[in-house]
Amino acid sequence: MKNKVALFFIIFSALSIQYLKCSKKQRDFLEQKRKDVSSLTSFFSTKLNKDVSGENLNGINIVGKQIYKSNFISTQLERSFIFDSFFYWVNFRGSNLTKAQLDKISFARCNFNNSSLIKLNNKNRQERVSFDDCNLKSCRLNFANLENTTFRKCNLSNSNLQKVKLNKTSFARCNFNNSSLIKLNNKNRQERVSFDDCNLKSCRLNFANLENTTFRKCNLSNSNLQKVQLGKTKFIDCNLQNIDLEDSTIEGTVLLFKNCNLSYATLSNLDLSKIVFNNCNFRKTKFKNVSKSNGIIKFNNCCFRETDLSNLDLAKSIFYRCSFYFVKMSDIDFSESKFIDCNLINININNSIFEGCNFKGSTIYKTTAIDSNFEDAINLSNRSKKSLNKSGAINVEKYHYDESDIRDLVVEISNNLTDKEIKRIIAEKKERIKDTYAKTKGYIRNKVINTAGTEMLLD
Repeated sequence: MKNKVALFFIIFSALSIQYLKCSKKQRDFLEQKRKDVSSLTSFFSTKLNKDVSGENLNGINIVGKQIYKSNFISTQLERSFIFDSFFYWVNFRGSNLTKAQLDKISFARCNFNNSSLIKLNNKNRQERVSFDDCNLKSCRLNFANLENTTFRKCNLSNSNLQKVKLNKTSFARCNFNNSSLIKLNNKNRQERVSFDDCNLKSCRLNFANLENTTFRKCNLSNSNLQKVQLGKTKFIDCNLQNIDLEDSTIEGTVLLFKNCNLSYATLSNLDLSKIVFNNCNFRKTKFKNVSKSNGIIKFNNCCFRETDLSNLDLAKSIFYRCSFYFVKMSDIDFSESKFIDCNLINININNSIFEGCNFKGSTIYKTTAIDSNFEDAINLSNRSKKSLNKSGAINVEKYHYDESDIRDLVVEISNNLTDKEIKRIIAEKKERIKDTYAKTKGYIRNKVINTAGTEMLLD
């Protein structure tokens, strides 16, 4: 019996000591937390390394602090005021900064994953707020005021930025993949907003106001830009593959696309006369119901491949150094348009108007035109007499001839021609360049009939 009592006493004592140790650790932890919280508002503490995870710090004022390698996990910072402070490698994961006011703040390598920054506000918009190399994945930033704010190398993927206000805001090398930027608003349209080298793939930007905004080296492929408001907007060196710009409006000023990939994009119900396209790729791009309030549409050094341009009014358009490959042109009005130094290869033209067009310096090869007044066109192949007669007379005096193309055509039709004969045909063709198409056509065709016995139009 005595042994049992002694054993019980020993066990009870050990447990009591362990409990006291645990209680002391807990008390120390809570005391340290209290000190950490108080140090945030202390006038004397400037450099801090603290853990205030899970604390309720709503309405707190943090002024003139340098906080590094600290934990603010799931901390309540709603309506807090943070001024003239620097945060380095701080973990704000799951924290609540709703309606927090920032002024002259820098965040570097901070983690805001799954945090709430709803209605975040840059109070003094003259002072810069910056986020450098921060993780804002799956953050809720909707209704935030990000005026005069800089984001560099930040991850904002899967985040909600709906109705965010921008002004003098810049994003550099940021990832917005699959984020929602619906009704994004450039508040002061006189100040430029910039996106440089950003990933905006599969983003939802519909109804956004992007006036006076520049996208440079950005990936916006598969993004939705329906009913976007544009004006003085620039897309430079961007991947815009499969974007949807349907029903977007351009307010007064010019929209610029330079060095952009617009393959598979949807450009419907747009005023193309307010857009300048420089060095763009239009592979299988969809043009539907486009308008031209200013009367002139400009394409400079662009490539149209397998594009359907049917049922469009492109009269008085300017195509400079553009290439058309396997393009479908049906029921188009190209009257008084200019094709300067262009290439038209394997084009199918049907029931289209080319009256008064200028094809100076252009090369046309393997192109068929049916029921169209495709004037000033040359180098048509595999054409029937019926379609040839319907196309009318063709003037070739403004055209550039590629000797290698002509040579290849002649060789394809007849292998019996000697090199000397081929050179003579080419030379005589150039001498007759100022004659009408009918004379040149008859001369070359007769040469082919006499040598090959096959009727084939070379020009």
